[in-house]
This record gives sequence, C-alpha cells and structure tokens, in this order.
Amino acid sequence: MDDNTRFCTTCGKEVDSHTAYCPACGSSLGSPSAPSPAETQWKAIENKYAEDKFRLSMFLLLIGAIVTLVSGISSVISADAIVEAIVEALAESGSKFEDVFFGMTPDEMKDMIIMTGYTSIVCGIMCGIAAVLVHMRQNWTITFVFAIIATIMGFVASLIGGILGILVCWYLYKYKDAFEVAKKNTI
Repeated sequence: MDDNTRFCTTCGKEVDSHTAYCPACGSSLGSPSAPSPAETQWKAIENKYAEDKFRLSMFLLLIGAIVTLVSGISSVISADAIVEAIVEALAESGSKFEDVFFGMTPDEMKDMIIMTGYTSIVCGIMCGIAAVLVHMRQNWTITFVFAIIATIMGFVASLIGGILGILVCWYLYKYKDAFEVAKKNTI
C-alpha cells in the first residue's frame, strides 16, 4: 500500500486517498486527504516560477511591441529618404543601383522598405495585444496565437525579434497549465 491509498469504512475496498466517494459502494469517504506540506510548498514554487516566466514574457512582448512599432513607423516615414541616400551614395561611387541590388529599381526598394515597415507595425500591435492578454491571463489560446503570429512577423523585422518570440511562445506553451492558476492569483 502506498501513501495515496486508504480503505472505505463501509465496504473495506481500497480507494485512492483523494477520492471523496467509494467507487464500489458509493459511501462518502469524508473529505479527500489534503496535500502534504511538501506538495503544497512544491506547488507554490512551481506557481511562482510560472508567474516569473509570465512576467518575463510580458516584458519581452512589450519591448518587442515598442521596438517594432518604432522601427515600422520610421521605415514607412523615411523610405523615400533612405532610397535617395542610397542612390546618391552609389552615384558618388560610380555604381548603378540596379547592379548593386540585383536588378531592383529604387521604386521597388522603396516599396519593399514600406512593406517591411507595415509588417513591423502589425507585429508591434500583435506583441502589444499578447502582452496585455498575458498580464490579464485572458484566453491562453488567443494569447498563444497572437504570440506566434508576432513571432513569425518578428523574423521579418529582425532575427533577434523572431528568436525572442520563440522564447515567449515556448514559455506560454510550457506553462499553459499554470496560466489559469496565475490568472486566479492576479484577480
């Protein structure tokens, strides 16, 4: 017999210590045994660790939101100036734009910079929404989907953004069960 079993006082059947009613005769077994102090302490440590990971995830999402929003907005606003500076620098060096950028025209480069900027803006918005959802512990599935989309878009903005996004998604996935526990503790 292990520590997780006890016997029904009515029929004598061996039952799990956490069972409230005997599965054989249906008699009430009283309240299930309380977890041991070690189990309670271990669960508290697990919950604290998960809460720390949620805070780190929220912090990384907020940093990602700010960085990608700023870089996206600045790319969209300054695309013309960036392309003009490149064209001037290449003209001074005697190189042709199309030769350096594999046949791409300046207008195509400008469009690419603007599209990357808009992608960064959407990524920043997704990061911000995911950060708020992590803070509020609302709907893990939606939070996880927003974090994945932001991660995929983060790779467009930068390799580091994508890698940090993978870390956040991993934390959210790994501590999915603790998401609701943490939600109850923050309310």
